[in-house]
Amino acid sequence: MKILRRVNESIIASILLPIVAIAAIVSVIAVNLLTSSFDSFQRDQIEADLKLATQLGVDICEERLQNLLALRLENDPKMMAAARNQAREEIIQISKKFHKIHLLIIKNQQTIEASSLNFPQDRVHLPELHRGDSPILTANLWGEPLLFHYQYFPLWRWHIISYIQEKDYAALTIFTQRFIYLAVLVGVAIILLMVLMVFYARVELPLKNLLRTTVAVGRGEFVTVAVKRRDEIGQVSQSFNEMVENLRAAHQALRNSEATLQSLFRAAPIGIGLLHHRVFLFANEQVSRMTGYSWDELNGQNARMLYATEAEFQRVGTVKYQAIREHGTGTIETQWLHKDGRLIEVLLSSSFINPNDPEAGTVFTALDITERKQAQEELSRHKDHLEELVAERTAALTESEARYRVIFEGATIGIVLRGLDGKILAGNPAYERTLGYDQEELSRLGWSFLHSEDAPRFLEQFRELANGRRDSFTIENRAFHKDGHLVWGRVKVSRVRGKDEQGWYALSLIEDITAEKQLQAEIATYQERLRALASELTLAEEKERRRLAEDLHDHIGQVLALTQIKLGALKQELNRPQVIASLDEIRGHINQVIHATRSLTLELGFRVLDELGLEAGIEWLGEKYQEQHGLKIDVEWEPLQASLNSMEKTLLFRMVRELLTNVVKHARADHAKVSLKKEGEALKLTVADNGIGLEVANLTTLDGFGLFSISERVGNLGGQLNIESTPDHGAEVSITLPLQKKRVLTA
Repeated sequence: MKILRRVNESIIASILLPIVAIAAIVSVIAVNLLTSSFDSFQRDQIEADLKLATQLGVDICEERLQNLLALRLENDPKMMAAARNQAREEIIQISKKFHKIHLLIIKNQQTIEASSLNFPQDRVHLPELHRGDSPILTANLWGEPLLFHYQYFPLWRWHIISYIQEKDYAALTIFTQRFIYLAVLVGVAIILLMVLMVFYARVELPLKNLLRTTVAVGRGEFVTVAVKRRDEIGQVSQSFNEMVENLRAAHQALRNSEATLQSLFRAAPIGIGLLHHRVFLFANEQVSRMTGYSWDELNGQNARMLYATEAEFQRVGTVKYQAIREHGTGTIETQWLHKDGRLIEVLLSSSFINPNDPEAGTVFTALDITERKQAQEELSRHKDHLEELVAERTAALTESEARYRVIFEGATIGIVLRGLDGKILAGNPAYERTLGYDQEELSRLGWSFLHSEDAPRFLEQFRELANGRRDSFTIENRAFHKDGHLVWGRVKVSRVRGKDEQGWYALSLIEDITAEKQLQAEIATYQERLRALASELTLAEEKERRRLAEDLHDHIGQVLALTQIKLGALKQELNRPQVIASLDEIRGHINQVIHATRSLTLELGFRVLDELGLEAGIEWLGEKYQEQHGLKIDVEWEPLQASLNSMEKTLLFRMVRELLTNVVKHARADHAKVSLKKEGEALKLTVADNGIGLEVANLTTLDGFGLFSISERVGNLGGQLNIESTPDHGAEVSITLPLQKKRVLTA
């Protein structure tokens, strides 16, 4: 019945699965065709209204800020607060112009400044919003899904958000989809019910009868099935009855023959088997005992599996079958490969089952003669081997001792063999030259020639090696030369076996690295001088930038602003249209110069950091580079004011500017990302791009000081600069600075 169940399930699956698949495809197509156009039109209209609402809000903020800048009142807190209040009221009034759309102003991503609709709570934590391509987003802000659009006004840190509740525009679409899915489900259920009824009457019942009879034949009950139909199932049933009759006769003949053969094969003391084209058809238990393979493992396998090499397999076949054709029987000695991997000696005898028909197969006998062959060869092999071993061992020992002496005496590095108690057993001339003592003097000194600061660490590791807790160790330490000066050495100590595997010793290799250490000290001194010069140069450049920024702001900017005011007053006194038009044109040019001067002042003197803070200043810098160079820049940051002083903010701002300049000049990128965040007790600044990448080894060749200058300043602060880049896959420069460590800033 299990077979019947599996057949029915496979047939039902082959019929029902295509129907279900077609129904699913039809339902999806129907829903998409009927609802996609309606939903697309409705969503496009809503998205257009959302974008327009946020753009109107940003325009109001920019207009109020421009009014303050034109009147030179941007530093007046009261006027700035009044401008924000007025902008806030005008933005909220915008929502009345749109159907079902509300406006919301959020400061610093969580504080609600104003809203056209009451909220269930005063503070809402938004997903992370940053200045991008003004996306349309879906979010769940206070328990229900919203579709919203936002724009960011960095100077006031406002997110201006327009949103609509999803239930206001999706109700009709959802109803249409449910109705179509229900209709398709009902249709599929009706079709499936009809198919199952037809299947049961025409297929399942006849198959049950046929399979029930098949199970009976499998149990040895040769019964037939009643044939009542002439279709395909009836023809199968008729063929089945004929097969049952043939099986009944063959089964009886096979049982008689099998009983005779089993008696013969079981009684045979040697391996007996049948082959066809050297493939096993039968083998008795003796063959299994000889080879280690069970009959299930041998059945249907080629005899090649019993031979270690292809050449031996071919040799046996050629010689044996040639002898069978000439004499009727072929006998040969060979080796079989036991299942456990060992070779056994075998005497094979074979002949054709039917001498007139070689294709009928071959019968073989196999006798295990391994013990006999081994006994004959054992004495001869041991004698020859003993003579060769004595000669080879004598020659190898002489050669090894000579080779060791040449290496030991002529090595340019010190070699010392000690006992595990530390006592010197042998030392080469290079070791004696390194310290100036001969072997006898070194034996008396013990470990006293080691520097007092390095001796404890060396002796601790040597004791671990002597106790077997380690096999080797490498260490750099200092020792006193016989004449009193210090010698640096790189020492590798290994635990080795003695002659004939008796006892353990410590083998030391000592390399004199005194000159290398002196060179490293000189390089460190030069690097420290270079860092000091770079710091002084950077500090001088920073002071000059601030002086130039102050001059621009205090002189040129003030004069231009005063000129604009006087031209405005003069315009009020004149009535001639030509003169008024000329004055307007002059005021427009002066206004452009004022904006350019203010931007240059902010950039040179970093006043943007004092007015906006580091985070907004970096966003302002990203916008500036995006406008000037067409480079899309995303900025992500975490509030860090409490952790940084003014000079640290200036340094980070300048690093971001230099890294973005490198991206513009060298990367050939169209997108960059700036990230500023905390990682534990450290600050991490990252600038990444999607450009052509760079060679990390060429830091000093990029943009003057470039990355080399940044690396030096970061190193002075106890930080680390890391560059990851792959050709044609962009670059990522990350700077990590400790926040808790006291630092001396040099700009």
